[in-house]
Amino acid sequence: MKTSLAACSDTAGTSTCAVNVCPAGHRTRGVNCTPSQMAANDLFGWEAQVTAALPNGQGTVQFAAGTPPSYTIQVSWQEVGLGTVTHQIVIQVPPI
Repeated sequence: MKTSLAACSDTAGTSTCAVNVCPAGHRTRGVNCTPSQMAANDLFGWEAQVTAALPNGQGTVQFAAGTPPSYTIQVSWQEVGLGTVTHQIVIQVPPI
């Protein structure tokens, strides 16, 4: 999956999706999309939902190639009376 995220990531693995990369007309079915395009499209859609659903919402996904490899998913938003609230989860990928 690391390769799939590369189309939508910087060198640190942080998502930098700015546009939907699947060909027009195929975004909802994944037809004619490469695995890399689908990964970028999924991140694009998720980031758009976070931004739309949460006040000043931001979401990031980072990949760390280690033993075992892991993904860090972080979501933050502005909460009345609390300021910025951030939740993070780290998911380790078990070997196959």
